[in-house]
Amino acid sequence: MVDFETACRVAFQSLSQTNTVEKVIVATKAKKGVKLNKELWKVAVEIPVTNGVRDFNLFLDVKRDFPLSLPKIYLSEEDYDAIKYIPHVDTSRNICLFDQENIKIDTDRPAEIVRVCLQRAIKIITDGINQNNASDFKDEIIAYWENKYHTEDKVFSAYIGDTLEIKTPGKFQTQFLTPAYSGVNIIVGSESNIYKRLLDFFKARGHKIENRDAFYLGCTDNLKPPFHFTNSKLLQFIKSEFSHIWSEVTVYLNSSFDSKIFIFSISLKEETIFFGFYIHPFTGSYKGWRQQSLNTIKIMSQLKPTIPVTRLTFEYFSPERITKRTDGIVLTKDSYKFVIAGLGSIGSNLIFYLSGLNISDVILVDPDILSIENVNRHLLSFNEVGDYKVNGIANFLTTNFPFIQVEKHAKSIISILEEDISSINEMDFLFLAIGKDAIEKYILQCLSEGKITIPIILFWIEPYLLGAHILYINPKTGFDLRDLEINGVYKYNIISDNTYRNPEQQLMLREAGCQGSYTPYGREAIMKFFASFLPILFTLIREKPENNIAWTYTGDYNLANSMNIEISDFGKDFDSNQLINHSI
Repeated sequence: MVDFETACRVAFQSLSQTNTVEKVIVATKAKKGVKLNKELWKVAVEIPVTNGVRDFNLFLDVKRDFPLSLPKIYLSEEDYDAIKYIPHVDTSRNICLFDQENIKIDTDRPAEIVRVCLQRAIKIITDGINQNNASDFKDEIIAYWENKYHTEDKVFSAYIGDTLEIKTPGKFQTQFLTPAYSGVNIIVGSESNIYKRLLDFFKARGHKIENRDAFYLGCTDNLKPPFHFTNSKLLQFIKSEFSHIWSEVTVYLNSSFDSKIFIFSISLKEETIFFGFYIHPFTGSYKGWRQQSLNTIKIMSQLKPTIPVTRLTFEYFSPERITKRTDGIVLTKDSYKFVIAGLGSIGSNLIFYLSGLNISDVILVDPDILSIENVNRHLLSFNEVGDYKVNGIANFLTTNFPFIQVEKHAKSIISILEEDISSINEMDFLFLAIGKDAIEKYILQCLSEGKITIPIILFWIEPYLLGAHILYINPKTGFDLRDLEINGVYKYNIISDNTYRNPEQQLMLREAGCQGSYTPYGREAIMKFFASFLPILFTLIREKPENNIAWTYTGDYNLANSMNIEISDFGKDFDSNQLINHSI
């Protein structure tokens, strides 16, 4: 067990033997602006410079959970002002020591932890002063761009949706969101379907989308902090870095007194990074100036030259970027298109797991309305009770995966096949989780006759989920479900034929009403079933085999024994929670 107090004492005593160190109380501001007194370790260090050695004061912020966390190290205000700006030191004077997500800490050596951190800080300062690491600015350019260099500095976040295919400098259209989404108003993108779906996502949330002109300046390699831009400094920056298009810039600026957006880019490790400026609108009326003689450039350079310009920092809002940031890979495979017919407990939970794949299009089909008794084992919640299941599932998908094109039909899959079977055949797979024999057999007949031209993956469940069954059937294979039946009963059932035929065995539960019967099974059983089958399912989708395959999942046999439910002869050869493959 780590003794935090002892660890801090040992580290402080060890540091005192090599450096002048003292504990000081420093007033800091909490997130809500409340002043707090914090104890820091003030350490005197010597930094080698060109003309010899210079003394620096560093402040170590040793947290209460040290040595489980590394101390933060700051430069004193005086020393920071003397050497700013250098790589790996931000405007709050914090020295970026290590990537704490990728470092292993030996908590048994607290003194060594402090020593290594201090050595790292000294090296960063030394390299920065002597310009040995100047190239590191570019590696952390986004962080430096977002730093605050002046009390009136403002940095707004903006989104890049999908790819931003700007090849030549000049005007292009961007979109402005009202109200802001997570503090973001500005979004730019291409004409791709992905970007259009993202805009549809914002519209569905109630955002007003307005097209606005922006101006792409081009690419530059000359970008170093500090990044405090006033109106006049921005004009100077554009003239200096993008002089060849200055005449086009003046036309854009002077076209109106409305707000203006400038975007430029740098190349970093084979990736294009975008930055920008947002110029707030001007009134066009100033004392001592005739309105006819005024334009935006005159206002920026002569009337309001010292007004700070808002910087824009861009974040990619695209499936490729999100996948790379989470999965660590770049999407290279083609996306999938699915039809899911039947959005009950199996179909809805199937949607949840399928949504982890790279899906571009989904067609949802189910005629039923979600009721209270459905919720306990359904993907949806009590918020969706009383609405069609397709509406709730569509909302789940568009809210969590806005890049998926969702089409929904609150009707039977039979109606869809009769009205527009071509839309079904344009997809990759048809998933069936309807639980109605007659409909399933009709659809399999359509597949066998070549009317349906995509593979079908069919799910159905035995009572209490003592058995679950999956069929993967290819089109035009002549498959007939009756070939897998014996005396009208599926030959791979887990519950015995005698039990199904016994009128005293209540496998189907019933409530009041003419249609009150239902198959009992719970959420836990569903999760166990999918945990077993999902690896197979994902391989199936990826490889799309030519042969037909069937699987049987065995549920909880202990539950069957406790309820006196007889297991079939086939099922007796297996244990609980097994997945059996059948070639058919």
